[in-house]
Amino acid sequence: MTVSTLCLGSTERCWNSRGICREQCYRSEKIYIFCPSGKLCCVKPKNQPLVT
Repeated sequence: MTVSTLCLGSTERCWNSRGICREQCYRSEKIYIFCPSGKLCCVKPKNQPLVT
């Protein structure tokens, strides 16, 4: 029997677990900091801080 594993994307979290580390962010996401791996910390609009 052969078992194979498929790895889909990164599970590295950032910004208090509200963001995901990626090479590129989606258009709706904002970049606030860099991850320890050097990738961008992408934060979705619902998790972004309110700017007043």
